Amino acid sequence: MRLPSAIQATADTIYDLASLTKPLVTGLLCAEAVESGALVLEAVASRYLSEFNQSDKSSITVQQLLTHSSGLPAWRPLYLLTESSQDVLTAIANEPLQTKPGERVIYSDLGFIVLGFLLQRLYGAHLDGLAEREIFAPLQLTRSSFRPAEAVRTGIAACENGNRYERNMCERDFPARAYSNWREGTVWGEVHDGRSCRFIFDGPGDSPHRESIYRAAVTIVANGDLRPVSPEPDARFERSTLVRLATRSHQRFDGRIRFAA
Repeated sequence: MRLPSAIQATADTIYDLASLTKPLVTGLLCAEAVESGALVLEAVASRYLSEFNQSDKSSITVQQLLTHSSGLPAWRPLYLLTESSQDVLTAIANEPLQTKPGERVIYSDLGFIVLGFLLQRLYGAHLDGLAEREIFAPLQLTRSSFRPAEAVRTGIAACENGNRYERNMCERDFPARAYSNWREGTVWGEVHDGRSCRFIFDGPGDSPHRESIYRAAVTIVANGDLRPVSPEPDARFERSTLVRLATRSHQRFDGRIRFAA
């Protein structure tokens, strides 16, 4: 494999989307599910995921997962705590909550991993397939994918030499947990996050072209929809849905999005 060495970044360089996957993929898929009636924001997560039917988690709602107010911890090295991807959701459901659901905001990767499993169970399809069908294809984002082809690797920015930062966190916080599958070489053309690489996607993660993010944002603001801007947009979901997905208190929201001058 050719190693990345002094490859100049350009306006066409593809980057690891990382946590922007939360609003631009998982969040938008949830918005569509809400508008179609397949998902209810105020419903408890255990309605869709039996693993959450536990005394401390049975009251967690879909909206609380989306707004990082479920009480779930921010991060856990799931590859240290589980043996396979089939164990991931159960492992998260068994994690002690850091606060009561709805009490305060804790930015939580685990909450959005749960939402990914919820969407997969709801539609019977993997998250990357849902993203391609419902987001990438309608917006003609041909250079965005969860698993970039080997042929485009030289157009992708490298992330890090191994997972040194993540490894240091694990060795500091989970010293009793041994792990032998650390990536030692340059993380290039595959997802940087170790959990996503090991279990969630079993391979590279979401890698978009910078125009993809711009086009998605402009299209949503102009159309309220996941289709290219047209003179007569046929909106698939209301703008207020996006705000409901992203805010903890929206009872007085009047449906209008305001921008600072």
